[in-house]
Amino acid sequence: MNAKFEEILNEVNPDILDSEGLDLMDEGIIDSLMVMQIVSMAESAFEIDFDPDDIMPENFSSPEAIWKTIQKYGVKD
Repeated sequence: MNAKFEEILNEVNPDILDSEGLDLMDEGIIDSLMVMQIVSMAESAFEIDFDPDDIMPENFSSPEAIWKTIQKYGVKD
């Protein structure tokens, strides 16, 4: 993962990166408001625009899933 991405997650909720093996949404580590914060911050930091179809729970279930979604827009490690 990218250091800038990790900074975004830490700013939204420091527990995100310590949640290995847990589903972030199911466990209440992030909620829909936090998802929108991550989307907004990632769009700004990486100069991308999320497709609304990509803003779905399965794409925000883990840090890896979020990073994989961001990488769809050409962002590299």
